[in-house]
Amino acid sequence: LRYKKHIYILMNKPEGILSASTDKRVKTVIDILPENMKRAGLFPVGRLDKNSEGLLIMTNDGELANVLTHPSSHVNKTYRVTVGGTVTDEQIEKLTTGIMLDGRKTQPCDVFVVERKPDRTMLNFIIHEGRNRQVRKMFEAVNKKVLHLTRIRHGELTLSGLKKGQWRHLTQEEIEYLENIK
Repeated sequence: LRYKKHIYILMNKPEGILSASTDKRVKTVIDILPENMKRAGLFPVGRLDKNSEGLLIMTNDGELANVLTHPSSHVNKTYRVTVGGTVTDEQIEKLTTGIMLDGRKTQPCDVFVVERKPDRTMLNFIIHEGRNRQVRKMFEAVNKKVLHLTRIRHGELTLSGLKKGQWRHLTQEEIEYLENIK
């Protein structure tokens, strides 16, 4: 038997980087890590599409990854979303009560306006599901184009001053928080 030490990393994923362990065509989040970390069996917990940026947890703990990504765990993910034009109260109501995507209605979410300008609206968007490109598709469903998308929070974890492309090991307190979700 070999003991495998679990590793937990928080990264501020830059736009243009793929949330995958390997890809021969484009740079992935694993490519950002130093050489000694690339062979640790790490993988991203959930995904941020190539055009999105922000908080991404990476680990080699499959059990924890499953818990964090499963909707029944109700782990909130908060995104800062900038969309073109003004978002109306009616559109926000549709987003918060759920949108039909791929034949299923999304779970209720929270939407808070951070800033409204004639040419764009910035919002905080909180979900606990994690469907493929869910945030972008939800805004498309209310005729809004996402201009910029950043995950700023996963549960209680935040970017805590990490610049784009930077990463750090989770603190013991953060690991204990994640383990309590199990």
